[in-house]
Amino acid sequence: KPMVRCGSDNTAFFNLEGSEQTSGAAGVPQLYSISTDGEMKSLMRKLPVEFNDISVRDFFVSEQRVVTLLRASKRDDQGVQETRYFLSTLDTEGDFTNLAEVEGHFRPLKVAAFGGGDVMVLGWDEANLLPLIAVLKESGAIRSFLDLDDRKAKGAFDRGSVNAEMLQDAAFVAFGNDVLLTFPGTVKPALELNTAGVIRSIPIAIPAGYVLHDVLYSGVRQTLVVRVQAKKEGEKPGSYDEAQDTQRRLFEVSL
Repeated sequence: KPMVRCGSDNTAFFNLEGSEQTSGAAGVPQLYSISTDGEMKSLMRKLPVEFNDISVRDFFVSEQRVVTLLRASKRDDQGVQETRYFLSTLDTEGDFTNLAEVEGHFRPLKVAAFGGGDVMVLGWDEANLLPLIAVLKESGAIRSFLDLDDRKAKGAFDRGSVNAEMLQDAAFVAFGNDVLLTFPGTVKPALELNTAGVIRSIPIAIPAGYVLHDVLYSGVRQTLVVRVQAKKEGEKPGSYDEAQDTQRRLFEVSL
């Protein structure tokens, strides 16, 4: 199950499982880009070398940067496991690399990047069992938290309708200078966000019996390309199996 993201110039970025990087951390997925003219590049992420269990939780492609959210673990001599999260950043050519630890006491799940260098992280507050969205500096320090009780976010983060499992399937989507937060596997509206907060909620008319699969912003046409999948009764959020789904429909939605 590769993660695939699309750049603004239509270059596709693929996160593929099972390869190794020169850090010696086995199994860290490799990042490849393929342009529309068929040029393929292998891009090397910067990794925390003191950890031996590293996984990619999410990655995001902006106009200039590719930002990856890493989960890194290690065990000490007493067998106690330590887990930290990092932002690994490189430009779309793979020339510039940077690594910063995510600060804060929450579990990061998804990541998005903005042109000014700020990074947005969707996370789960395990102490209070609540979702949160943090805006981080390039250093990984928290700049601010977004207000998820904002009336413009109504329908997305209503108490009782959101949990950590559902957020595992959430996805940030590039949307001009802003980002969309979408909720595959549900019929929830998409949220347009910037570093200052929630701009608006965008309802998506999904046919009965279907739920969202993924969304792309068309840019020039100012529309959303929406793919939906057949809803499966009894399937829990976060447990969606791509390989078993053959029922899809594709729509272009006006904004």
